[in-house]
Amino acid sequence: MGRLLSFPILLIVVTIFLQISNSMSSSLIHKTCKSTIDKKFCIDTLDSDPRTANADLVSLANISLDLTLRNATDTREYISHLLENATDPVMKKWLNGCLKSYGGALAGIRDASRDIASKDYESMVHSIQIGGSQPLICEQSFGEKGHKSPLNHRNNDVNRLSNIVGAIASILMPPDRDD
Repeated sequence: MGRLLSFPILLIVVTIFLQISNSMSSSLIHKTCKSTIDKKFCIDTLDSDPRTANADLVSLANISLDLTLRNATDTREYISHLLENATDPVMKKWLNGCLKSYGGALAGIRDASRDIASKDYESMVHSIQIGGSQPLICEQSFGEKGHKSPLNHRNNDVNRLSNIVGAIASILMPPDRDD
């Protein structure tokens, strides 16, 4: 009979623990997203990833870096596909520029991943700013001569994801000391 009572009590304790844990990670996500350029995008993105359920701040940074890297890699592959099918020489020129920009974006994102692994959060902020600015450079090239960018949504997503990483890295940075 004692074992029968122990199981429901254990189940209740585990359920309460999971609710508290999920509430804490949700609170951390909301706190983190306050300092991003698009709070709703940040919350929606992080809440939709099951890996954030029990994540601490460093884990959130790593998850955000992973999402940013995947998105930038996918966009670079999409640009390659667009280039293969482009017939307009001006569009080809712009897409080639975007391909180079995404090479820089991926390098910045990878650098930020190395920076977090070494707990160099200041360098991480710098690396992800470089990575996140490259899609904007790509996007700006399409403003000439009335061409509409086929990458607008993708460029904005990479930029906003990079901003999430930068916001987390800024929180992780130790406060300045006046020694």
